Amino acid sequence: MEVGSSKSKLNKKIDSEDKIKSANTAKMMKPKSRQIDGIMLGLIAVLCLIGIVMVFSTTYYANGMTLVTNQIKALVLGTLVMILVSFVDYHALTGKTVNYNGEKVKMRNWSIVFLVVAFLLCLAVNQEINGAKRWLRITETLSFQPSELLKYALVLFMSGWMVKTQKDMGKLVGVLPKIILAAGLSAMLLFVQKNLSSALIIFAITLIMLFIGNANVKQLIVISAILGVGAFLVVKATSWRTGRIDAFFDPWSDPKDKGYQIIQALYAISSGGLFGNGLNQGRQSLLYLSQRESDMIFAIIAEEFGFVGAVAVLLLFLWLIWRGIKAAINCRDLEGRYMALGIVCIIAFQVIINTAVATKAMPNTGQTLPFISYGGTSLVITMAACGVLLNISKNSDYKKGLSIFERKTKNTLKK
Repeated sequence: MEVGSSKSKLNKKIDSEDKIKSANTAKMMKPKSRQIDGIMLGLIAVLCLIGIVMVFSTTYYANGMTLVTNQIKALVLGTLVMILVSFVDYHALTGKTVNYNGEKVKMRNWSIVFLVVAFLLCLAVNQEINGAKRWLRITETLSFQPSELLKYALVLFMSGWMVKTQKDMGKLVGVLPKIILAAGLSAMLLFVQKNLSSALIIFAITLIMLFIGNANVKQLIVISAILGVGAFLVVKATSWRTGRIDAFFDPWSDPKDKGYQIIQALYAISSGGLFGNGLNQGRQSLLYLSQRESDMIFAIIAEEFGFVGAVAVLLLFLWLIWRGIKAAINCRDLEGRYMALGIVCIIAFQVIINTAVATKAMPNTGQTLPFISYGGTSLVITMAACGVLLNISKNSDYKKGLSIFERKTKNTLKK
């Protein structure tokens, strides 16, 4: 009898331990609220504040506080959107099935919705500014630039589609034509709007994401060559684009028209010296430099804060890009990795193009400097994309290089 009772007690003890382990496993599987990447959030805040200061400096003389007020409103809206998006599971953007509390839950695929909406908005543009028809006028004082949404919507679409068809990435008849088709249609819409820089960004991001997704390298080289020839023919076929290239090589051949903006930008940068002329003390802000609050704002940064200030801004961008890349690397979830890298590439290419144009490192083309240039659409959409980045960073373990769920699972198995 004593032996039987001791066995019964032992079995009860084992059962109770199994229940405790099951309860711990259930808790482990249930997602918990975790902290976002504070450094990334701080960098975004600093860049946005620099943007408000520079919009004030470049527009106050001609427009007073009107444009600054508009930018502050866009910043408030963008901040709210970024916070909201940072709490939304990024898997919902690609329609992935995830484990929640031990049960499989199918998320809705919103990436296709965003892409279709962006396509329709691009087709509906009705406002022309500086010879380019890129804006959708909503009211007398409010307009929207759909191309900003289209770039990020395409990244979300590609991220989900590449994961679902991972095995067919290397096949010419697999996922590759569908992604190239989506990217090609997007670029064609932007080309019609005379937005060649954004079209080139879309193609560059598409090729980078396909390369990261283990697509066939030879196919990507062929596609890149075809795109390069196509871009060359497009530029040669339009006189105003060839005029910009001619002005790039010799702006003094037409200093009052095609070369005017480049010359004034170089004046601004050279007059800034090492430490600059001081906030709101730049001469080029006094109506000399066109598009000084948007496409050429980096030249004003160099004029007012000098070489040191310009390099400091670039280092802030470099740090932000690195944090985004780190979040992608540490996220073992392919959707999160592809999304993070795509978003980071968009921001990086915009910074490269904007600063290269301002410093005469490439022909003149319109591209805003993220967070800093004037423009409500660019600011709100970019901050929304950063909300996705922040959400991905919450699912990363920077110390171990593992996702938070993988780390907990590993520790549980050890026990």
